[in-house]
Amino acid sequence: MSPLPRPGNHHCIPHTNHYPEIDSPGDLTMPARPALLAAVLLTAPVHAQWTAEILGPADGSRSIANGVHANQQAGSLESPANAPRRAVLWSGDPGFMIDLHPAGSTTSEAFAAHAGQQGGSADGRACYWTGSAASFTLLSNDSSDVWAVFNGQQGGDRVVGGSVRASLWSGTPESWIDLSLPGFGASAVFGMSQGQQVGLYLLNAHWNFRACMWSGSGASFVDLHPSGFSSSTAYGCGDGQQVGTADSRAALWTGSAASFTDLTPPGVGLIGAALAVCGGIQVGSIAPSPASYPRAALWRGSAATFEDLSTALPPTAISSHATGVWTDGQSILVSGQMRIGDEHFAVLWRQARCGTSDFNNDGDIGTDQDIEAFFACLGGHCCPTCYPGADFNADGDTGTDADIESFFRALGGQPC
Repeated sequence: MSPLPRPGNHHCIPHTNHYPEIDSPGDLTMPARPALLAAVLLTAPVHAQWTAEILGPADGSRSIANGVHANQQAGSLESPANAPRRAVLWSGDPGFMIDLHPAGSTTSEAFAAHAGQQGGSADGRACYWTGSAASFTLLSNDSSDVWAVFNGQQGGDRVVGGSVRASLWSGTPESWIDLSLPGFGASAVFGMSQGQQVGLYLLNAHWNFRACMWSGSGASFVDLHPSGFSSSTAYGCGDGQQVGTADSRAALWTGSAASFTDLTPPGVGLIGAALAVCGGIQVGSIAPSPASYPRAALWRGSAATFEDLSTALPPTAISSHATGVWTDGQSILVSGQMRIGDEHFAVLWRQARCGTSDFNNDGDIGTDQDIEAFFACLGGHCCPTCYPGADFNADGDTGTDADIESFFRALGGQPC
């Protein structure tokens, strides 16, 4: 394995990286309907509910979901805890787990998933799979990793001549592209999206890592390191955005160092990291201080949009982090890990983008006008400013009893 810092997973499309596990602090009934209307008037708009499902088995093992794309979550399992890691694949169901561990290997880990492909390493060598242990494909015999996959390409690092080099493959060892430049002491690809790779580099004369970006070749290198910061790393990219960290602050870029945005929410987090991005949604973790356990976090482009994903976890969870995110515009899936006591579990968060109690979007919450607008929309007459359509609970079925029940839950101040 390479000596580079190993973050968590990322991105919309391809996920990657193994975030430090959270062993210690600093490791980054149907409510009554209109009868409740008076109380509803004092209730803030309620957005879609986050649910969290434990993917890893509750048998004393340790698991993590490092990346997510559509219905696949890639990660690793130690069974029992502290046993050699094995790469695994879930499909949103804890009862359905595929063991990707290749025959003859001692350890393996899956860090990324995209379009039916999973990337990772086996015995410290870069590899990928396509849904089964038998599909294992080795990309290098050198010390190396695949941290990201996207549309049949794999990104990561490879040690060549004693130097860790940012690397790009297209399914075979012979396709290897060295993205590093002369003068780099070390570099790595941690995230990928359409035609873009992000990661870090280290200059020989300096000891601080710097976030950077490529577009398929060393010559396309772009330095993302923001002015005034000591060190930075980019962990994920997607839809024209890049995410990472700068001096332990969650970071967002849009293609240049000057575009840097600090996502760490004031008063909530002192340190943080954004590890993945998809569809304008960023995920990672924050902590109030270096001595505090991290909490899984989600943003939508600014610190003010911070959401604490740990609120969807059992109250006994002492720490969590989000490693990957995927959305199709309707539902959002977030991969990660939580810790309860001394046990670590792979987790999958879900949210359907349903409506709010301010159905007509006029700024007044849960009014008679919202109710009238909702039922008018059920009848096929949705106002121009209303929630788009009568599929209030965003389950794909329009104008059903479930949509009506969901609407009244929102009116009652509960998640839809």
